[in-house]
Amino acid sequence: MDHVPKLTDLPPKLAKLRDRATQGDARSAVKLGDAHYRGEGIAEDFDAARTWYLRAAELGDVDAMVNLVYFFSKGDGARWTQPKAPAPPTAAALAEAIRWATAANAKGRDQTSAIAALAKQLAKARTGGKAPPRTSRTQRAGLTELIASAKLARIGAEIEASCEDSIRLTLRAGAGRVGTSRIGGRPDLPKDQPWPLGATHPLSFIAQIDLAEVAPLDKTLPRAGLLSFFWDAIGADWGMAPESASQFRVLYTEPGRALAKAKPPKGLVPAHEHMTVEFAAHGLEPTIEITLPFSRTTSFRAIGATAAETNRYLERVYGELTALSPAGPAPCHRMFGHPDALQGDMPRRIAYARAGKLAQIDGTPIAALEKEATTYRLLLQIDTDAAAGTNWGEGRLYFWIRKADLRAKRFDAAWIQFQQ
Repeated sequence: MDHVPKLTDLPPKLAKLRDRATQGDARSAVKLGDAHYRGEGIAEDFDAARTWYLRAAELGDVDAMVNLVYFFSKGDGARWTQPKAPAPPTAAALAEAIRWATAANAKGRDQTSAIAALAKQLAKARTGGKAPPRTSRTQRAGLTELIASAKLARIGAEIEASCEDSIRLTLRAGAGRVGTSRIGGRPDLPKDQPWPLGATHPLSFIAQIDLAEVAPLDKTLPRAGLLSFFWDAIGADWGMAPESASQFRVLYTEPGRALAKAKPPKGLVPAHEHMTVEFAAHGLEPTIEITLPFSRTTSFRAIGATAAETNRYLERVYGELTALSPAGPAPCHRMFGHPDALQGDMPRRIAYARAGKLAQIDGTPIAALEKEATTYRLLLQIDTDAAAGTNWGEGRLYFWIRKADLRAKRFDAAWIQFQQ
């Protein structure tokens, strides 16, 4: 453990708690933190309280994590009582507060609002109250700081080289005019474009992207036009077999074509008890956000991290990256960059799945498929988002495209992955 408190003299009751805590009992560490914090049976000691909470949090105690959110977000303002004599000041540490709020959130203690508020405070503090720039320069400078604080200097250059810009898409009020970027609602399509059908019923409309809005943020996109994304939200296909091709569709509408709100076809998304299949209409606001590779990917393995470095990377760098962004924490809808993966290496899975050889992915590598896997880019990621109604059990839907297909505007050659 990183935090092992000093074994100072304690009353018998607290000494027993200390012994259990130092042997790995998280609840004893929390109780010791409480005693030091409130001065119960021992002199009030703010620093010792925080150290015991850190010990408990590292052992997985969610109450300690929430306490640390308060300690790190408030600094001296979190003290139980203010010291009568001057004491060394304890400043707020917003990045640490976000770290522990994120950890508590992952354990089921809802910290969504706290994370969003802390991220805004951190962004404001780092920019002197000015709006963060749309470029990635400031975010990359913050990444360098994260790498240093996580003691990852040995692989710092490799981590920074793996960093990729993405176009983060955040919800904005209203559905917007016809043809603007939007998640949910009804798609805007040319009058002669039929609503895409799946194997047995019409597909759900997921989102549309006005390329004129996002193309200035990524030079590989067409300068204008509309991308429309559909998926069988009833079957919730994961994109793991050649047959998955019928379960989604990506349409590219050339610029200049007249668009109109599409009328829902008969048989559109019948009621389904476990999944929302029609989504609330929200406009999308694009900003630049840097991304890093998930640990279970070829991109990350190329960095050459040890097991200990991987843990620090996940906790102190990858896990805190959205704190550097003007868009804040999850939900994370984005185009390009590294995906916010929940499982394994998606480009490899797609290459093997499209070839009907997914069962062989962990066997002897197939050279042609391994090479193809390196050609994919994330085209669009849609996160679980209560506001939009994409309630996928914390799952995410990903659309991928080969680089050559992107250059040739063959968006119908995209592929999907769904992860939970």
